[in-house]
Amino acid sequence: MSYKSYEPQSGPSVRFPATSEWVAAVLALAPFICNMTSYSYSTSNGRVTAFSYTDMAAIALGALAVVASLSNLRLLGQTAPDKKMLRIIVMLVLVAVGVFQVLRGLGVFIDPQSFVDSLR
Repeated sequence: MSYKSYEPQSGPSVRFPATSEWVAAVLALAPFICNMTSYSYSTSNGRVTAFSYTDMAAIALGALAVVASLSNLRLLGQTAPDKKMLRIIVMLVLVAVGVFQVLRGLGVFIDPQSFVDSLR
């Protein structure tokens, strides 16, 4: 019985940036342009007593950007050694922007009083 050792194939490297990285970038940046915002609030004596904010486009596109960015991990094995670190950095930045978009869509970064005051 003979065993074969695994040796990675040294085939052609994947170009950088790959199409999937462009797709992830578009998904991560699209919520800055298009949005589907829903909000409600109630006030008492000029103060906000209840507030709800949701941007479904930011949540959906941000989540898709995270998934698309993380799917680029599969390209690391086929990436030229001099481009690997750059690919990892781009992937981490796109994941961070995607997470930011999801949190923004959930209203984490919104001050209710300032938001309602800006509507008046």
